Amino acid sequence: MPKKLLFLFFVVCSGLLFSANLPAPSAPCQQKNIGDTCTYGYGCSNNGTCQLDPKCKEDPNSKVRRCVICKTR
Repeated sequence: MPKKLLFLFFVVCSGLLFSANLPAPSAPCQQKNIGDTCTYGYGCSNNGTCQLDPKCKEDPNSKVRRCVICKTR
């Protein structure tokens, strides 16, 4: 029984570790324009385009563009 719990704990912790390594959706579009291609996620299958998030309000004092995000197909 303890081996099964240890294995389950390892699987849960591994999943949390790997899912936390994705960058913010705005990171791939920092140096790009709206409509440019971008890659977000692991591998090459998550290709998309940089689009303006309609729910986001940009901070005028920030140098980081948080409202232009990579929308994958």
